[in-house]
Amino acid sequence: MSHVPFHITPNPKFLFLSPSHKEALATIVYGIKEKKGFIVIMGEVGVGKTTIIRSYLDRIDRKHLKTICIFNANVSFEDLLRTIFQEMSIRPEAEDIFGMVNQLQQVLIEEYRHGNNVALIIDEAQNIPVETLENLRMLSNLESSTDKLIQIVLIGQPEFEETLNLSKLKQLKQRIAVRTSILALTRKDSNAYIQHRLDKVATDDTVFFTKGATGLIVKNADGIPRKLNIICDNALLTGYGYKQKPVTSKIVKEAISDLGETRRFSFLRWNVTYATVFFLIVVIVFGFSYVHSEVDLSNLHNLNLCASDRTNRIKENTVSFSGAEYTIPAATIVHEMTDLGLTKNVQIKLVKTEKDFDYKKKIRSGPE
Repeated sequence: MSHVPFHITPNPKFLFLSPSHKEALATIVYGIKEKKGFIVIMGEVGVGKTTIIRSYLDRIDRKHLKTICIFNANVSFEDLLRTIFQEMSIRPEAEDIFGMVNQLQQVLIEEYRHGNNVALIIDEAQNIPVETLENLRMLSNLESSTDKLIQIVLIGQPEFEETLNLSKLKQLKQRIAVRTSILALTRKDSNAYIQHRLDKVATDDTVFFTKGATGLIVKNADGIPRKLNIICDNALLTGYGYKQKPVTSKIVKEAISDLGETRRFSFLRWNVTYATVFFLIVVIVFGFSYVHSEVDLSNLHNLNLCASDRTNRIKENTVSFSGAEYTIPAATIVHEMTDLGLTKNVQIKLVKTEKDFDYKKKIRSGPE
C-alpha cells in the first residue's frame, strides 16, 4: 500500500459517493450556484458530512466563489460577523452588529456586480446558539432583486432538526430553500466503500480481507464510514502484527474486541482482575529483584513485557513501573495482549508472543 487507506481524518481523495452522498453534494452545488440562500444538510455522526464539504471546496472556482468555513459553530452572531469580515479581508467600520451587517451588504453587492458569489458554510450546525441562528436571518435578507447575496450552508446532526423546529426559529426554517440528509451506507455500499479505499492505495492485486472478515466489519460498522475506517485500520494493524494476510474474521473479532475495550487474559484462559494481574507481575518480575541485580526472565517462557499505546504500536523502549525501571528490546507484535496498568503516560501490557524468550534483564529499583 502506498498510503494508509483508513484514516478517520476527512480526506476528499478517498471520497466515496453513495446515492445519498451524491445527493448531498449535488444539493450544495445547486444551492450555492443558483443562489438559493439557506441550504441544510443533515446526517448522523461519522457518515461523511465534513468529507462532502471538503470535497466540494476542492472543486470550486475560487476566482468567482468566496467561501467562509466555520468549523466551530458555537459562536455569537457578532463573532460570526467578525470571522466573515476577517475571511473576506474587510476592515469593520462599525462596532455594532447593525453597522457591520450594513457594511457587509455593500461588500456583497460589489461582489455580485463583479459576477462573484459568497458562501458561508457552517459545520456542526447543531452547536449554533439559538440567538445566533435568529440573527442569521438578517444575512438571508441581503439580496438583489432576483438573488441572495450570500449563500448559507448549515451542516449538522439530526438533533439540529429539533432546534429548527423551535417556534422562535419559524421564520428561519421557512427560508430554507434546499435540504437533504446523508444516510448510513447499505450493506452493499459498505462493501464497496472498503474496496474503494483499498483500491486508492493498492499497488498490486493483494487481497487484504477475507470475505468473512469484510462481512464482520460491515456488520459491526452499521453503515457508518467512520466506524468502517476505525475497524478496518485496527484489523489491518493486528493482521500486520500476526503477519497474517489477508486479514481473517478471527483477527477482525479481536480488533473489534479491543476497540470495545474488552481485553482477555488469554494465556490463562479465564478472567482475572487487574488487581490479580498486577499482583502476579510484582511477584514474578519484581519480587526477587535487587538494586543493579540481574533478573532471569527465562522462566516466563511465552511472556514478555513491552510498553505500548492503546493502538498497540510500540513507542518506548524504557519504561518505569511499580518503583522499578527496566529496558525492553524491540518486541514481536503480539497475538494477544492484556492491559496490566498505567504509570504516568505509559501503558504496560503483558504480551503473549510466538516464541519462548530466554534472556536476562537488568532492573534498577528506585522511586517513581
